[in-house]
This record gives sequence, C-alpha cells and structure tokens, in this order.
Amino acid sequence: QAHCILAIGNMAGDTTFDTSLRDRMRANGALLPVVRALRSTSPDVARTAAWALANLIRGPDPRLQEVFATDGAGATLISLLLRPAPPDEITVEALWALSLMTHGQPGFQREVVESGGAARCVDLLQEGGGEARVPALRVIGNLAAGDDALSDALLSLPALLPTLGAFLAEEQHRALRKESAWTLGNLCAGTPAHREAVVSSGIPAALLHVLQTAHFDIRREAAYAFFHLVHDPAVAPRLLTREVASEFVGLLRAPDPQLVEAAVQVVAQVLAQMPGGARLIEELDGID
Repeated sequence: QAHCILAIGNMAGDTTFDTSLRDRMRANGALLPVVRALRSTSPDVARTAAWALANLIRGPDPRLQEVFATDGAGATLISLLLRPAPPDEITVEALWALSLMTHGQPGFQREVVESGGAARCVDLLQEGGGEARVPALRVIGNLAAGDDALSDALLSLPALLPTLGAFLAEEQHRALRKESAWTLGNLCAGTPAHREAVVSSGIPAALLHVLQTAHFDIRREAAYAFFHLVHDPAVAPRLLTREVASEFVGLLRAPDPQLVEAAVQVVAQVLAQMPGGARLIEELDGID
C-alpha cells in the first residue's frame, strides 16, 4: 500500500509549471484512497499518505473544498497532529499538508484552533520540535492571517510571542526567521490589541535587528510587520526612531514596488510624527 501511495505522490508532486497530471489523478479518484490511508495503523503508510495528500493539493488552484469533502480529510490530519506522542515524520508530513489546507480557509482555520491544533503547533515550536517547527510555524502564520478571533486565540498562548522573538534572532536558521517575521506581520495587521501585545513583548527591537542584518527576503517580511505597527497611532510614537527611519529610507530603493510603497508610507509617518522628521529624512538622503 505504501508503494502505491508513494507512486501517486510522486506523479502528483511536480506542479511547479504544470498541474495537469495532478488534476487528472484527482479527477480519477486519487484523493479518496490517500485520505483513507491517513488512518492506517502502519506509520509508513500514514506518513506517505500525508506527504502524497500535500502533493495532490500543492500548486495553483488546489480546489480545497473538494479535499475537505473527501472522507473527513481535514479532521483526520488534525488527529495526526494531536497524537499524544513526540513529533515524528507523520507529524511533519501532516503539518505540511495542514499548511496548505489552512491557507485562506476560515472554516478550517477555526476547526484547527478549536480542536487544540494551534496550541499543539506552538508546543512544537519549542526545543525538540525538530523538522516540525517550520511547517508548524507556517500553519500558525496562516491562522494569524485569518480573522481577528483567530489571532486572539493565538496570542492567548503564552509561549507564542517569546518564541517568535527568539526565532527572529536565529541567524543560522533562515526559514524560521523568515516565517516568524511573516507571522508577526500578519498579527500586526490585526487589531490595536494585537499590535499592543507585540510591542509589549519587546519584539520590535528584534524586528529592527532583522531589518538591519538579514537577507532581503527576510527584511521584507520584517518591514511589513513594522509598517503595520507604525500605522497605529497608539504605538507609533514608541517605535519611530532614527534607526527605523534609516532602514525604511534604504528600502525606498528596494527592487520591489510593493515594498517601496510601504516604505514611502513609513517615511511619511516619520515626517508627520517625529520632531525634526523632515531634517532627519534629508540627512538620511531620503529626499532624493
């Protein structure tokens, strides 16, 4: 059985440029046996099934409602995540599948949170999470991009913000650093209470360090988190400093039009809210 599921996953897996084979396999009923195999008592079969399911939904137009309608696929993946056991390869593959299925799916996002799945993901971020940490963080980031109640639930987990702050400092682990900055950007795009929680945790200092030291793709995510923070009049005065202004003036020349637009708006906040803001921006060569 594992070999058959492996073949399905391999054929469905190459969706970078063409999803026609994946779509043909789904049209011929590949989803149902893979979802049923998730419940196998064989760890090898369950692990392979979770990996194959991710391949069957990865890529453009994943048609997730079809997946949710297939024999309890979502609930089954959550049950694999919640197994009372240390994280293993089944956990990792289930998380990667969940990271695809929680993207932009409010109903399923709520199911993950209400079942305890979000709390389990935060637990997996701790020491010992191993290879489960990156997909667990991706799931958390998807939840943070959902409605405000989901972010309320995430921020009620005491370990979340300290862990994200610690990951921002992990210069040797680019994936964790980038996913953490992205997740924080999603949280900061929420309510004033969400932004206050992030600021009170001391995370802006870690975000600034990322802006000053990280590779461009990670700096980009940290910049969006700052962008959301400084547009909140309750927290902006505490965050707008010469160091922050300097980083965003530098981003005015970034090779990314959307990021440049965000940087322009942050610089506008400096001009409007910081005493001597215009002189500072001129000193930083931001007028040109």
